Amino acid sequence: MTKRLFFIADNGETGREPYVTDGTTIQSLGDINPGAAGSNPGGSNIGHALSFGNSVLFVADDGVHGAEFWTTDGTPEGTRLLVDFVPGELQPDIRGPVLAGGRVWFNGGTPETGLELHVTDGTAAGTRLVADLNAGTGDTGTSGYTEVNGHVLFRAYLPPVGESLWVTDGTSGGTRMLAAIGNHPGEGAILNDVLYFMGDDPATGNELWRTNGTEDGTFLVADIFPGDRSSFPLDLVTVVDRVLFSARDDEHGTELWASDGTGAGTFMVRDINPGLSG
Repeated sequence: MTKRLFFIADNGETGREPYVTDGTTIQSLGDINPGAAGSNPGGSNIGHALSFGNSVLFVADDGVHGAEFWTTDGTPEGTRLLVDFVPGELQPDIRGPVLAGGRVWFNGGTPETGLELHVTDGTAAGTRLVADLNAGTGDTGTSGYTEVNGHVLFRAYLPPVGESLWVTDGTSGGTRMLAAIGNHPGEGAILNDVLYFMGDDPATGNELWRTNGTEDGTFLVADIFPGDRSSFPLDLVTVVDRVLFSARDDEHGTELWASDGTGAGTFMVRDINPGLSG
């Protein structure tokens, strides 16, 4: 199958609309919002696009349904509205869709639920609310969706807890909090079905954490910068049997570190730039 690139462009007549190219020819996928307005005028929640199976899922506004999910197989006739998520003149708020575990997860907002965790399997029937964590019209900010052990981990901001780490199997009953910590699961690294990420606990600051998707399997690996000061483990990557990352301590500054998932096995690889200037 020939690979093609999906992109948004403005030809000067129809406004910003979707196109595809195989690197030699360019094809319009249609004037979704007829006229010069365009279906992708550059709003914060419009234009999200990701490859999903043999299709591309994207957000567009046709001028009638608001900013909704659309799908395309790369042809004009195969480009269509996936679902009228919020029927009528009101439009939904679709934020940060991410493919994880074979489905697309996103922070979706409706008048009835506010912003909450939603999922789609690429069908209208399979586009739905997962859980109304902040019951009623209150918002729950979710992001950082990452698959681990058949479950999806994500970051949620939910009053009065604040930022916390959650896990879901795609059902309301299977959506639960793992730890009341600030976290960055979408920027972590997976080693042996365990996610390593930067977690923020008031007692230890931003340090290296790990989780296998269970409460008992979610814990601090090492307090590299002791106390409530932060080592800020960033740029995590899996290399053979360890996770490598940058981190800082009170003796060496920011240097290259490694971990096998244990406190004893977490160490600075080398003091490349000696002293606190590293």
